[in-house]
Amino acid sequence: MKKYRFLRVLVALVLATAIWIPSVHLLFARRASPPPSAGISPQARALAARHLELWVDPQLKQRELDRMRRSNAEWDFMGRTFLVWSLAEMSLREPAQRSNYLAVTDQIIDELDRARSSLHGGVLRLCAADANPRPGGGTAVRVRAIGVTSG
Repeated sequence: MKKYRFLRVLVALVLATAIWIPSVHLLFARRASPPPSAGISPQARALAARHLELWVDPQLKQRELDRMRRSNAEWDFMGRTFLVWSLAEMSLREPAQRSNYLAVTDQIIDELDRARSSLHGGVLRLCAADANPRPGGGTAVRVRAIGVTSG
């Protein structure tokens, strides 16, 4: 009896595995996203609009920066870093908005440059890129870096 029970359990496991494994991908299927050359997705555009609004409105910006610094000062710097990288990428994908994106990027870097003397300890770096089309095709990218060091 034990032998037959073991075989039934084994067959049930093999059968369940044979059905389950090929079906797992259905649980994790994603909606098709547009290819990178198609511009910016609506979700990314909405996120960027919120962050651009924060950097354009001085009161919103100060409130958000104060909130981030209260929880962890590094979050402020990390948030700026990832925003600059995202805006550089977005400026490549949407040339019509490039001047808006790069203006905010320059503002972020200039503000960090002014705040350099007030930051203590360690070395922090932030890079930004300006993209210019090349005459023969492709894009030339000029990278501007800022290092924030303690006195």
